[in-house]
Amino acid sequence: ASYKRKVEETDGKLSKLISDIDLKTQSALELRELIADEIRDKDRPGYGARAKELERQADYLEKQITELKQNPEYKNAQDDKRKYELERESDMQLAIKQAATLDGLLIRIQLAHEIAGFWISLFITLLFMAIELTPVFFKLMLTKTPYDYMAENRDDLIRAENGIEIKFDYYKDKTGMERHLTIHHEAERMIYEKIKLTEVQKELTDYAIEKYKSQETEKIDSNLDNYIKNENEA
Repeated sequence: ASYKRKVEETDGKLSKLISDIDLKTQSALELRELIADEIRDKDRPGYGARAKELERQADYLEKQITELKQNPEYKNAQDDKRKYELERESDMQLAIKQAATLDGLLIRIQLAHEIAGFWISLFITLLFMAIELTPVFFKLMLTKTPYDYMAENRDDLIRAENGIEIKFDYYKDKTGMERHLTIHHEAERMIYEKIKLTEVQKELTDYAIEKYKSQETEKIDSNLDNYIKNENEA
């Protein structure tokens, strides 16, 4: 509607000029048809004097049409129309993209509010809130359901399989808040094994050094000069 209004306003400013162009264009078309009929006439075939005169008149009209279209005001008006057409296409594409996003609960409530008014939209909003929140309130009214016990049992089994123990409310922190103690038995076992293995390796290293020391001591005691000679050569 906006595009149509702008085009009508533009045409309205040049109504006489556009009317002259349309009238001369129609006349030129009619003359061209007469020329074609004159050439096809069985009684007078060919391009005769009458056809030449009609051709001259048609050329004259077409020349006037070209001159009218060269009018700066007319050319500016055509440029404006092309600009309006581009704006129209751009606005339509933008409107299509925006319309594609207008699909959801929130936008439906907003549209319902615009169309139906405040009280109906309020009722619809409260209805949706009741539908969505009723299961939550029902859940809060219950202490524990069979599903909760099954979920706890599942979690306990998973922790047990992975060697995790939780002692609930085992100690208090600096602020007096009760905290849970989490024990990772599998991790502690691996740490213990690593510590013991390291200790054993240290003991074996110490024993090997003692044996080496005893062996070298025997060599020195048996032949000191030979030992010193071998060490110097090494």
